[in-house]
Amino acid sequence: MQSATALPSTAFHAQRRHAANTGALTPGWSVSVWLVPAWLVLMWGGYMIKRRREVARAGMGAASR
Repeated sequence: MQSATALPSTAFHAQRRHAANTGALTPGWSVSVWLVPAWLVLMWGGYMIKRRREVARAGMGAASR
């Protein structure tokens, strides 16, 4: 004879799997998967801003000579 806890436990796990899938931005893609390209874009944007500032600062110094 099976215990009474087997069925609710199975139902609980099925609900957890369903709840985890509803949190995804697109089917099969979790938030953590989207964080990697988002982080790379932010780092690239920061690098480009830093580079433009350095170029502008170097250009202003050359013009004032």
